[in-house]
Amino acid sequence: MRSIKVISFIILVVLGLSTISCKDELEDVSCVDETKRIAYDLEVQTILDDMDEQIVMGEDVDVGMWTYYSPVCGCDNKTYPNDHFANLEGIFNFTKGDCENE
Repeated sequence: MRSIKVISFIILVVLGLSTISCKDELEDVSCVDETKRIAYDLEVQTILDDMDEQIVMGEDVDVGMWTYYSPVCGCDNKTYPNDHFANLEGIFNFTKGDCENE
């Protein structure tokens, strides 16, 4: 009976340690605002639809907001090329610049 308890304890310790070692690999989604992400996604889709219409009509299209590089560090500790890309992922809380701990 004692050996079963010891084996069970060892298994729990090993499982606990494996969870700790994977902690850095887990994505922190606690700062993702899914409601704002959906609203922003709809706004972007409207912009893209307007751009498609401009292309069909032969008009010039401004794609500047998607092409500039101005990195931001999201609250999920990931670096995004610019604030628009962070917003598309639901990240609205970020600081300017690359994340240091990536």
